[in-house]
Amino acid sequence: MRGGSQARLVEGEDGRFYVAKFTGNPQGNRTLVNEWITQPIMTVLGISTPPVRLLRLPDSLRDETLSFEVNNKKMRVEGEWHLGSLCPVNPETKIIFDFLPQRFLNNVSNLDDFAKVFVLDRWLYQLDQRQAIFVQERSSQPGQRRFRAYFVDHGMAFAGSAWDLREASGHGLYRDRNVYSLVDMSDVCNQTVSQIESLTEKEVFSPLKTLPESWLSPGSKSKLTRLLKKLLANRSGLRRLVASQLDSIAGRKHVSSITGERFAEDITRKRMAMATDSGTRTVACYGS
Repeated sequence: MRGGSQARLVEGEDGRFYVAKFTGNPQGNRTLVNEWITQPIMTVLGISTPPVRLLRLPDSLRDETLSFEVNNKKMRVEGEWHLGSLCPVNPETKIIFDFLPQRFLNNVSNLDDFAKVFVLDRWLYQLDQRQAIFVQERSSQPGQRRFRAYFVDHGMAFAGSAWDLREASGHGLYRDRNVYSLVDMSDVCNQTVSQIESLTEKEVFSPLKTLPESWLSPGSKSKLTRLLKKLLANRSGLRRLVASQLDSIAGRKHVSSITGERFAEDITRKRMAMATDSGTRTVACYGS
């Protein structure tokens, strides 16, 4: 897969496919912790995101072929327990798109989730570009393509390995700002802020109960506890922060990168042609 964590697409013994992020990856184990904490919060808020699972890597699969490339050197993947993000569909039979051209965005069934995750990324200080993948759904209207967005790759929440919380400015935005013009941002964002304000301490801290100790270095658990307590306290300023960020994107929500748009158009056209030509061909291309 693409991305700094050098994740892999793997098939589990259960026959399902996962994007696996391994311990010891170049971005650090804290990015796994960030994923583990963020996903349940997104689920509580009703944001479409794949479930995360613990993946056990048996000794028989640990060899030189499963490694990271760091500074032109190969480092073997070690450790027993790793993070898996469940693929929403079988990538051997269905195409997973990592972007859609603007003309297809209106065909996304859960556009409001872009506004919800916009708020969440402000709160969690998510520094990476907001990433979404798209899966085609059945449409009630013949000839119309319908898609569902799944929001993935939350490793850079809490400023990634820095485990920091600040007022994010310009971070965590989806690559095509036009998507924000298709949603009632003010209304959905206000509702999402209210949901976050009503989260209980138990809901925020519950992922720690199942967090593998092997992902934590000495002293990390106490720092993580302080981080989450600060996260809860920061809700008092979230509504003001979101309002200011909405103002900042209002003037450029219709602006897209011409180069990026043409690239997306070209790649998506090819992928959709593949889907039409054969139901068994696939491109599982999203990175982490």
